[in-house]
Formats: sequence, C-alpha cells, structure tokens
Amino acid sequence: ETGGRQKSPYIKMLKFFVLLALLFTAQAFTVTPLRRFGTQLHAGEKQEAVKKADFVAAVASKSGLSKSDAESALAAVIDTITTEVSSGKKISMLGFGTFKSTFRSARTGRNPKTGEPLEIKAQWSPVFSASKTFKEKCNPPQ
Repeated sequence: ETGGRQKSPYIKMLKFFVLLALLFTAQAFTVTPLRRFGTQLHAGEKQEAVKKADFVAAVASKSGLSKSDAESALAAVIDTITTEVSSGKKISMLGFGTFKSTFRSARTGRNPKTGEPLEIKAQWSPVFSASKTFKEKCNPPQ
C-alpha cells in the first residue's frame, strides 16, 4: 500500500473534460496566432497544425496529469464521442460545440478528373457544429 488514495479514473476523466472546455473557451492552449494585429488568414493560406503529441503534452501540463494519463483520457474522450455519435446520439458541450450525425441521401456526383457522372450512396456522416462562444474566439474583433 502506498499510504495515499489513488484517484478514480472517473475523476481523471472529469478533470480532463473540464480542461478540454477551458482549452477552447478560455484560450488556455495557445498556438502561434494566425491573425496578428488586424491581419487576416486569406483563402488558400495554410493553418499551423498541432500534432497529437503536442496537444497531449499541453493537456498534461495544464491539468497536472502525466502524459500517459492525458493520452489515455484523450483516447477515452474520442472513443466515447465516436461511440455515442455513431449510435445516433447528439453530444453537446456548452461553450465548445455539438457532435452529431446527419443523413446524406444518395445523389449523383461527378468525377473531377473525367467529368463522368457517378452515383454516391446514401450514408450517415458525423458533423461538428461550433458554439457561438467558440466561433467568437476564432473571429476576434478587428
């Protein structure tokens, strides 16, 4: 026995969810800004990508979790979102956004290379809709 109580995995998961909400609503996680002092990202410009390892490291440092705990918490969150949305449920996170699935009916599309028509089958697609708060963070006043 170590003499201390170990944290429940549910407490770690709850702490991770709270941190995830903070990351996106309070701008706790910062990446090199795309817009500085009134400049705008124009169509065709590439955004800087945050790699999973960097994201996990940032979550670990902000939450006090180890990197392995942060990575397993992230995997659990992604698995939970995937499972719930694929079963037809909607997940709403206040201040962040909503994950859901939508039905896309069958339609006729075109091959962009040849221009010949092709049939696209009906399918369910996952959708993420950003909240008003998240959108405002992405579009600061100029």
